[in-house]
Amino acid sequence: MNSPHCIFSRRWLSAPLLFLCAAGLFAGTTGKIVGTATDKKTGEPLPAVNVVLVGTSIGGTTDSEGRITVINISPGTYSARATLMGYVTQVVTKLVIQADLTTNIKFEMTETSITLDKEVVVVAERPIINKDETSK
Repeated sequence: MNSPHCIFSRRWLSAPLLFLCAAGLFAGTTGKIVGTATDKKTGEPLPAVNVVLVGTSIGGTTDSEGRITVINISPGTYSARATLMGYVTQVVTKLVIQADLTTNIKFEMTETSITLDKEVVVVAERPIINKDETSK
């Protein structure tokens, strides 16, 4: 026959084991990207750079200091594309994301001029309602 003392000590021994097993259930399953975007020539941070993982809808925009953080990324190998008007689009390939780890990325963007192949023609039209006229 088991004494109450023996049952009590078995419970205390199994509690840490149960806790260690449960800790594995709460381990992260996603990774994170942290990075910066700067002007290659001046080294100045670039705000509003759009960073997207190619082939996904995951991404974000750099803050006023050129920093970006993208969370909840499934583990795998990705390509990241950085775009900003007036700069050449930059793509970083073979970006490995691992669960519970942070991957650092740095975009050094080069300025470019924007050229249009065709002339853009805008035709002005007369407004349907004349806002200056109060009555007929």
